[in-house]
Amino acid sequence: MHREHLVPVGSMLVLFTVSRIWGWESGVRFDATTVETFWQILDPTLLKEHLLQSIWYLHGQPPLYNLLLGVDLKVFGPHFATVAHGAQVAIGVAIGISLYVLLFVNGVSRWWAAAVASLLVVSPAMLIYENWLFYEYLVAVLLLLTTLAFVGFQRRPTTGRSFAIFAALAVLCYVRSSFQIVLLLAVLGLMLILFPEQRRIILIGAAIPFVLVVGLYLKNWALFGTPSTSSWTGMNLMQVALNGLSDHDRQVLGGRRVLSPVSLAGTFQPLAAYQGLLPAARPRGIPVLDETTKPASGAPNLNNIEYVAISQRQLHDFLRLLVNDPAPYLDGVGTGLELAGTPSDEYWDADTNRAHIATWAHVFDTGVLWQPRLYAADGQTYGTAWGIVVGYLAALIFGAVEFVRAIRRRGGSATLAFVWLLLAYVAFVVTFGEVAENQRIRFSVDPLAIILVSALGARVVSRVRRAPGDIV
Repeated sequence: MHREHLVPVGSMLVLFTVSRIWGWESGVRFDATTVETFWQILDPTLLKEHLLQSIWYLHGQPPLYNLLLGVDLKVFGPHFATVAHGAQVAIGVAIGISLYVLLFVNGVSRWWAAAVASLLVVSPAMLIYENWLFYEYLVAVLLLLTTLAFVGFQRRPTTGRSFAIFAALAVLCYVRSSFQIVLLLAVLGLMLILFPEQRRIILIGAAIPFVLVVGLYLKNWALFGTPSTSSWTGMNLMQVALNGLSDHDRQVLGGRRVLSPVSLAGTFQPLAAYQGLLPAARPRGIPVLDETTKPASGAPNLNNIEYVAISQRQLHDFLRLLVNDPAPYLDGVGTGLELAGTPSDEYWDADTNRAHIATWAHVFDTGVLWQPRLYAADGQTYGTAWGIVVGYLAALIFGAVEFVRAIRRRGGSATLAFVWLLLAYVAFVVTFGEVAENQRIRFSVDPLAIILVSALGARVVSRVRRAPGDIV
């Protein structure tokens, strides 16, 4: 890093440090209870005692995040949460520095870049998600690192830098089921268009990451009949559709045999809810596939082999519902969009830590994110944050223009086109595939939206300064 950046970045890191100390003094503590309760995380006993077997037979989620947690649990035992917290803090620093660099290379001045990055790192959402053991923080930094790798490739194309881009994308596919091989294909297509003279090194660099992702698909297809990184696609989509249906409507659709009893029983339910609705799967003698609950907490083990057939049945029902009457699904999509417009710190599982910084959350969400001061019974704000809505609309529209200009070679920024592609992909997947946790998932791509909006602002300011004459 050049000397000219040391003071702005150093100032941001000082604010980062002060905010973490203040958060601790205010009562914010690292929450690792997700290991025991969250569906996406395997039972900690299995991760410690049957790590490789459990990871191999994991079908509900991509394997990497559970593998990292399992290694942490096996190596550090009762101190695993301390190590995980340290890793989260390091990721927070990386998010701040990466955002600063990407803002600067996209035309934002040093001090404005530092100010914007500082605002993000001290935000209530960053304080909360940094102290919450889940993969949102990891996904956020991986998206930024992928973009930095693209910037590096653009400046000096090499096979290694091509590999870095696609390796980061492959890691995303191995961490979170929202990321699928279609994103790698989209990025590959974009890069082949933007850098036609570098096609050979792009393809060579992409080869191994593609093989790794395809290998995961083939493994799940061979073992479970699901050529994807997750077997939960049917349950995810049906959850969106069911959200738009009243109990009466569900029964009517069940009577018309549009929805099967498996779908009427709901999504992501304990296995008892589906008992007798599908042929019972034979025990495999593999704990991660046979156990019905997570012993540590009693939460459902959604990696039980039964859920493969449940999700496939619900995917079939979802497609039939979509053909017969798409309105409930579209209603669910609308509900998800409304939720996506709320601050990420208002996610339900963050209530405990948010309560300790409630005043700061109210100030930030109202003043920065333009959320009206509407109060729920527990005193917390709620409702649409119009800064998020306006910001994302500006980011997606401006990014789309840059994307089209770049691929048509009319002066568009290749980096901004790349950022827009990542943001648009996640926005599409979240919009049409999620209904209950959209604000949590949006957190991971907020830095990408910030890059696009800041680049737009910097470009507007630059053009105003270059405009001849006075502006009245």
